[in-house]
Amino acid sequence: LGLGPPRSRLAMALHSNPRAMRPRSNPWSLIALAFLLLFADLAFGSSGAPGPLAQSPLEEFSFSSPDQVEDYVAQAVRAARKEQPKGDGGSVLAPGSPMFKSAEDSARRRLLYSERPSLYQKKQDLLGGVRASIMQLAGEAGDQAGDPEDPSSSSSASHAETADGGGLVGQYEEELFESFLAVTANATGEGEGGEHLVALRGQAEALLGSVRLADEITQGAISSAGALSPEEAEPLSSVNVLRVPWLAALDIAENSSAEGRDFAGNSTELGDWYSSRMGGKISLATLSQEVGQASPLGILVAEEDVRAGDDLLEMPLKCVLNQLSLRNRRGGKSGFVGEKLKAAFAHNQEWGLAVALLHEVTQHRHGAGSKWGPFLDSLEMRLLGSSVVQELGGTFAAELLKIEEEEVQSGFRWVSSNVCKSDNTGICNRRAGSRSTAGTFTQQDFRWALAVVKQNAVPLRLETTGKEYLSLVPYANLAFHDPAAGGELVLSLSNTVTLRAGTDVPAFHPIKISKGNFTDAEQFLRYHTVSEETNAHNHVRVKIPGGGAAGQELIYKVQTLRDWRRQVGLPPRSSDLWRSASTLNLYGEDEEEQKHMDRQNRLLSGTELEPITRAEELMLTGRVKTREEAEKALMVKQPAGSEIQESKYSESQLYSAPDLEDDISLEMAAKSLKEAAHQLHISVALNATEEGSIGKALNDTRNFFLYGTAPTRGLDALDEMLIKKMDVMDACGQPSDFVIRADGVSDALLCAMRVTFANETELDLIAESFNESMAITKLNEVLTLRSLEGSVRGLLGMHATSADEDEALLDGEDLTPKKRCAVTLRLREKELLRSALSLLEAKIGGVDESDPELYQIAALLLREEEKRRRMDELERKLEEERERLSAKVEVVSVNVNVQKAGQPNSVESVNLTVYQGDSLTDRVREFGAKHELDGVARTRLEAHLKANIPDSQPISALVQAITKLGSVEVLGIMLGENATDKVERFLLMQGILDQSEDEFRDLQEELEGKLVSRSSSRLLVELPVVAPDGRKLALQIRDGEQHDLVEYMRTFAKYAKLPSSSVQPLAQEALRRLPAAVLQVPINLGGSRQLVLTVSRGDEERLDELISNFCDRHGIKEESAQHQIKRTVRSKLHPGATLL
Repeated sequence: LGLGPPRSRLAMALHSNPRAMRPRSNPWSLIALAFLLLFADLAFGSSGAPGPLAQSPLEEFSFSSPDQVEDYVAQAVRAARKEQPKGDGGSVLAPGSPMFKSAEDSARRRLLYSERPSLYQKKQDLLGGVRASIMQLAGEAGDQAGDPEDPSSSSSASHAETADGGGLVGQYEEELFESFLAVTANATGEGEGGEHLVALRGQAEALLGSVRLADEITQGAISSAGALSPEEAEPLSSVNVLRVPWLAALDIAENSSAEGRDFAGNSTELGDWYSSRMGGKISLATLSQEVGQASPLGILVAEEDVRAGDDLLEMPLKCVLNQLSLRNRRGGKSGFVGEKLKAAFAHNQEWGLAVALLHEVTQHRHGAGSKWGPFLDSLEMRLLGSSVVQELGGTFAAELLKIEEEEVQSGFRWVSSNVCKSDNTGICNRRAGSRSTAGTFTQQDFRWALAVVKQNAVPLRLETTGKEYLSLVPYANLAFHDPAAGGELVLSLSNTVTLRAGTDVPAFHPIKISKGNFTDAEQFLRYHTVSEETNAHNHVRVKIPGGGAAGQELIYKVQTLRDWRRQVGLPPRSSDLWRSASTLNLYGEDEEEQKHMDRQNRLLSGTELEPITRAEELMLTGRVKTREEAEKALMVKQPAGSEIQESKYSESQLYSAPDLEDDISLEMAAKSLKEAAHQLHISVALNATEEGSIGKALNDTRNFFLYGTAPTRGLDALDEMLIKKMDVMDACGQPSDFVIRADGVSDALLCAMRVTFANETELDLIAESFNESMAITKLNEVLTLRSLEGSVRGLLGMHATSADEDEALLDGEDLTPKKRCAVTLRLREKELLRSALSLLEAKIGGVDESDPELYQIAALLLREEEKRRRMDELERKLEEERERLSAKVEVVSVNVNVQKAGQPNSVESVNLTVYQGDSLTDRVREFGAKHELDGVARTRLEAHLKANIPDSQPISALVQAITKLGSVEVLGIMLGENATDKVERFLLMQGILDQSEDEFRDLQEELEGKLVSRSSSRLLVELPVVAPDGRKLALQIRDGEQHDLVEYMRTFAKYAKLPSSSVQPLAQEALRRLPAAVLQVPINLGGSRQLVLTVSRGDEERLDELISNFCDRHGIKEESAQHQIKRTVRSKLHPGATLL
């Protein structure tokens, strides 16, 4: 630092100043550090300072039509061509041209410019931040801050780099971090400031690893191949070529408007058109210029006292320009405009109405005319002057300016692709000409129309359905917007549009209605006013990486992945590395050769075995014939000014990069790889993990730069993880839902932040059953809330003025009307953020006391534990069933005293057991024959056996099931048995659980439902049955089974293991015991066997129940079929009745 080696000076400072061991910052987490460091990317973005540029004092200016926009653009281009040096044949729109620079200045003045630092700059900011913390710890920050000669200053970080490092290595940083780590090696985290010191050590260790990796990369395979550009990538301009003409034209338009404005509209013509030609009426209101309004026509004011509910405007639908009125509007060569724009209105009502407006304006000014002509002449695109816009710096309104600019581009792309590209009727043609001569609508045309729609359209509600249609309504657009005013615009069945007041309005006061739930920022940018009272809809939107990206088109989703990884310090995408390496032809052109080279490089990196030589690789691919040719082909290009040296990476097989000056694409590819190296350094510094997809991406990228291993060409594991986050985050809501309100952060924002901080283990657990309203884990919740707290503090810090300063300005008399609105807006935003901050702080304090069951992972683990216990229980039941079915089922067992064979005077006890399926009579006969029992003894034995057989519970329900193999199995339940247990055991034996848990659960629910339903049906008769093995069975015949007794007895015989010969006798006995039938109706189910529905005596009074049970038993679920059966049965019972 000028007084000796950095190591010794730092050591002296730390030892001589023990209180310096307490850093002022609180680096509580590397993850949070990354989030807050890159906060400008995640929240509002950053806007370049406007610099010493002239600003017009004009508060507001306008464009009356797309033609005027085109005229100003033409003026800007002509002026740029005059300034272009003679002989310069380049485009006036090209980056670096005077017109391009003028457009950038214009964008900065209007807060439309987003600073996009290169990754090199971000890396230096990160290094500088930790450098400053270390120097602060040493008590030297005040002496060294801002010193341009001090290498510890982030602004002069480039001076500390070694000349041969290509911007990758900072020798000073390595010495500084080593010194700090050596001095604080014994830090325990105890004592005052100890925890902060340990956290800072962790950051320093990570950054030291990053710095050392940078040194290795300069010696690695990619650098040795000459594929890293010696120059840093320039920061990207947020102004693209397509926006240059518009931004340049804005300056001319604003300056021209300061000298006076032309207005095509005429209040008299508009009034005549509205009342005389279109039949509209204005009641209790008139136009006034006195109150002040952006439109030259003035505003709508009350002529006399207006009461809530009074009708102010009444007009036929033909006065209104919207989707409904365009249904009968001929468009182009054929068809109707409303039909052609149906998809556009469905996709986005503002975009659809903007295209319709453009079509009508084009026809009015250049074509066959438009019936809305005088109304169209009154519409303008109104913009705030740059001096007013500057007052919005640091507010959500400034960010909203960029969001609206992005919407212009995305909306125009969608309209061009989905409306104009397929249009063959001329609805998108400019100046009402042909496509070949005039072309289709431009982005500037769409920009004008979209702005007019946003500033003038109001929602029109259908009286019948309540559905709203965005509409351009004469005079309604001149009513003030007030979020609390209410009011409504209604379309009745008579096709009459009526505007009704929502509140009382005193005479000569502005008519106010609510035109939508807009924030202060949205209201100010649309209507150039803010409401007098606090806006209940006010909020601040926060950008979340990946938010709303799940449904993006593929090309934009890939860009989202790229930006996401750059923003939060994750490694570069493998496919981007491959694309740059392929452009530089580092791996050759033959796919087989690429595989061989990659394998050899992986061998060197330690990820493969059995190495082979470089010459063998190329000779095997047929690229060279001799080893000498192979060695010559594999010579690598060394960095300029360096000597060839052998290193541990010198065996890597890569082709030398071509001369970067030969082609701009080669230079861009090399710069892209250089940026990727910086991105890797940032990631190493911020991500302490070597596990999961982040760790894999880190290792793969490191091996690419060091050993030349080929990157993945498609999505890598980290891409897949981020896509999973996108999909989970999609359940949280859309980006417009990620907001901060005075009553705290929205549920959608809280949800999205939880997903952002979810690690891979958590993500895998919640992916399938994510609960968007529930915290994930306690640690995740702490990270989420602290990051939100930091974000709110960051948003407050972005304001250039304090709340006291804003209040002083509002108390004064110097502010112009529009600036007063701007200051009011930013003061309300500060109050909103302070309110949200206090609520967040309270929420953070309550995390420790929260119930563990409130966290998703804890709940999931509990469910997993319950599931494990259930699976164990099911496994136990399966084993029991297997044992039960493999063993013979005993019916009765007795011990009988019989004479010993050949010993008449001796007696022995012999067991006689009858099993299910046996014939009790046959078993007694066999036993009697074996032991020489006479007939009396046998009869007594048989009676004794039967007396010892217990009565069984009645069988209350039987259900058939067809297995996967096509066999029929029967599930039955006895009175008092547990249906759930019976079904589970049945399905387990069928192997359903092995196939699918979901299928097991669904079948269990279905079968259990059938058993319960049938066992609870009305009991008709109970039939006692004695099985051949002696079992005393009882079969309950319930309502629904009596219609096909033979089939039911066949099912019973299969379940009870009775011989098939018993089916008919059982059916006949059941029929004898049932009430006599009075009617039998054939029921044809179509394609299956015909059934017969039996109506017995007494059934007429409960016919609906009878038919319902019949349908349930035979699986007739369609209501129409059930109704038809009822009609048929009743027509048979009442033959004289008329069928309606």
